[in-house]
Amino acid sequence: MSINSGLALLACTAADRRNLVRAVNEFVKIDAWEYLKQAFDIACRNGDLRAVCEIERIGRENNRPELLLDDFETWVTTHGIKWFDLYQDDERHVRYIREEDVAFIESMIAERFSDRDVFWKRVFVTLDVDPKFPSERRALLECLAKRENPVISFVLEDPAEIERYFLEFCRESGMTVFRRYQEANESLGQNSFVYLVLDRDGLMKVFKQLPSRDRNALVITRPSEPDVYAALPVTDALPHCYGVVEVAEGIRFMKTSVVFGQVLSDFAKTSSMLKSEEVRHIVQRIAETLSMLHSHGIAYLDLRPENVKVNGSDVSLLDLGDSRFIDSNTGTVDTYLSDARYASPEVVLACRASTASDVFQLGILFHVLLTGLHPFIEQGEEPRYREEEILLFAMPNALKLYEPIQEFPYGSLIEHMLDKDPSKRPSAAEVAEALNGSDVDIRHCSRTGGRPRENNTVLFPARMGIPHKGHIEYMARLLELGYHLRISLQCSYVISDIDPIPKWVVMKMVAQALMEKGFGPEDFDFLFTPLPSSDEVHRLWFAMSDGWEDVVAIASANAGVHDLFTFSNKPMIDQRMLFGFEGEVYEDQSWGKILRRAVRTGDRETFDDYIARGSERIATFEELQRMYAATPILAQSGRITAVLLDEDDEEIVRTKVFRSLGPEASILRALEMQGKHIRIIDSYARVSSVEMDHSRTFIRYERMEVEGENQSIFFKKEE
Repeated sequence: MSINSGLALLACTAADRRNLVRAVNEFVKIDAWEYLKQAFDIACRNGDLRAVCEIERIGRENNRPELLLDDFETWVTTHGIKWFDLYQDDERHVRYIREEDVAFIESMIAERFSDRDVFWKRVFVTLDVDPKFPSERRALLECLAKRENPVISFVLEDPAEIERYFLEFCRESGMTVFRRYQEANESLGQNSFVYLVLDRDGLMKVFKQLPSRDRNALVITRPSEPDVYAALPVTDALPHCYGVVEVAEGIRFMKTSVVFGQVLSDFAKTSSMLKSEEVRHIVQRIAETLSMLHSHGIAYLDLRPENVKVNGSDVSLLDLGDSRFIDSNTGTVDTYLSDARYASPEVVLACRASTASDVFQLGILFHVLLTGLHPFIEQGEEPRYREEEILLFAMPNALKLYEPIQEFPYGSLIEHMLDKDPSKRPSAAEVAEALNGSDVDIRHCSRTGGRPRENNTVLFPARMGIPHKGHIEYMARLLELGYHLRISLQCSYVISDIDPIPKWVVMKMVAQALMEKGFGPEDFDFLFTPLPSSDEVHRLWFAMSDGWEDVVAIASANAGVHDLFTFSNKPMIDQRMLFGFEGEVYEDQSWGKILRRAVRTGDRETFDDYIARGSERIATFEELQRMYAATPILAQSGRITAVLLDEDDEEIVRTKVFRSLGPEASILRALEMQGKHIRIIDSYARVSSVEMDHSRTFIRYERMEVEGENQSIFFKKEE
């Protein structure tokens, strides 16, 4: 067997610690003493009693003092005896130690200790001062000490019961559960629910279940996630942690702010490649955040695309559940192999990490974002079990040399970040400095996952003219929460002195801005409302509108809108819910005023700072200025007509503007009523594209005419 076989078994210790003894046997065959010492260190830290005893036997037989403990008795009584292999029988509801392991422990005590009772007294003295040691393990050790069968009963965690307790707690506490993000998931011995909740203070928050039990020393001795947050300053590069609530005995949830944006895994594939300057910006921001964590003695240790969110130029890390405090003396920390694709060599082969491990993970991510491919792993079948995952994904990280792609930017930096020797990698601060440059507003790619309309629609009554970044971010956050969005624009045919932009133009600007954020036409739709004669008429109009039964909430920061929808008994999602932070004062923003003022005063700089990206595909700054200089048109009681002309200005169709529709959509409806075959290709482009009787046709807005109280809106058909 080659040295790589032994290393593979050593790496697979993360899946089954019995592999450690198998690795030791492989190293013995080829006198690989350096790797035996590495295995010995892992066994000592991991509390692997059988492996330590086996390696010590080899050390004595071969006169290798580096393979002997200075004080075996102290190590066993304070550490080694604690981390026996724990087995569980879900059908019998028992946890136990296997008979062969009991026999081994008894023989070890008889061989290495003169007095069995004294041994167990020393063990329990150490347990009495270890508050983190699980009570079930102590109970099993007490069985061993009394020579009783080491079997204890337990109550199997029922995810349905956990959820029931949580929902009941929220109901009694006056909190509203909006949706469940994640179901109970068995991962390293822990179940985890994640919910989106409107807390009592009126803020939307994430409630994440904290682990209730763990299986091995490397997991149990990690700090709790709230402890890690407590050691860090508050920053928007991480979720804001709001503490822990206990919903029932032993069931605890951590509260954090909601991090909005698009998960980086959407970009880490060849179908949605980022530009190199966008990648530079993302990696530089991540490196800055890692450097901040490292300056506070914390290694992140779970860097992968799923744990990063991008929102324009903002880049945030998620989930500090695998983070660890670094030993100030050694600069390292015990850990375990979590995601095999992003595991560093020292974690794969030694279960030992440092801040340099984060840099290695960032180097892999850097390469993936530039190429869409992993630097060490060839594409192939997905692994069927944990050991296979480690062999296929983690081992190449540990053993395969990095081959930089010369034509790609930053190849030399990535090569240094992916050095197998942690001491030769740059620090996160050095990576951030090497990539320092201007901020980049990341273009979002198409987002995955559908947002069903049925019983899942949020109505967004939008009294807007020019879409501001804030308007679109408000809408995007609702979409990111999983809702379908219905955007209500008041009166498609009105051009007022406040917002002198035709509302069907506003519709296209909003749609382009949302698509720029990665959303598609299936994620949202538009509703045009008339100018009502009274609030009561307005309420009736909404109550009778198509799809009203699917609306589950209203989103608005406008007090008048809140009053309007009191009849609906539907929850309101205001700005503060989605933009505010616990303990901070939030003032609702009137974003439209900023842009209106900029257009009227010719302030192009302010306009560029605040206009929603993508909007200018529909109307440029200069075009908007001309619209604001036009004479207002306000027709309320007359007839509103939409007209489609051909290239010779001859009428093709003339129709009233239908209820809930804009004039352009009304024309298409009228054509369908005449028997035309209509298929919309792109109604949100500057010039709408449709298929009319199987022929591609474009429809362009021409002009508006007013005769008394009547109003005609003209469009022209172009081939």
